[in-house]
Amino acid sequence: EAAALLHDIGWTASPSGKGHHRESARLIRAHRWESFPPEAVNLMAQVARYHRKSIPDLEHEDFAALAPAERLRVQMLAAHLRIADGLDRSHQQLVTHLSAEIMPGRIILHLSSNRPLTREIAAATKKADLARAVFGREITFGAPPAAGPALGRRREGGST
Repeated sequence: EAAALLHDIGWTASPSGKGHHRESARLIRAHRWESFPPEAVNLMAQVARYHRKSIPDLEHEDFAALAPAERLRVQMLAAHLRIADGLDRSHQQLVTHLSAEIMPGRIILHLSSNRPLTREIAAATKKADLARAVFGREITFGAPPAAGPALGRRREGGST
């Protein structure tokens, strides 16, 4: 949650936005946190680092230094953050409700809004690259089913 809240903090040091994801990670690490142990701060920084551009890679020194379980944790959290960031592409919080339908080969994210979400869906689809790789499923976007939002819906071993 902290990584999601802080992922764009790098804009303060990079007004053009160029490299703000790396700057966000640097700022998170540089801050003296009282409520988070150093290991949590490192994970927050890594998740924020991978919210845009390249996905986590063993060629990245900080990512490679993590234990395998922590690398997977960063990948999973960054995958969620990348999609969420794409869904707020316009920074106008147009998505008013989201629910997930998880199936063996696909995850459908049902979105509600009072306005068109064309830019948001395009951005989230592009940024779903990490989620596709980590979760081994295609990620698609659509409107809620006619019967209402798909909250709590389960299909073939999946959950929401």
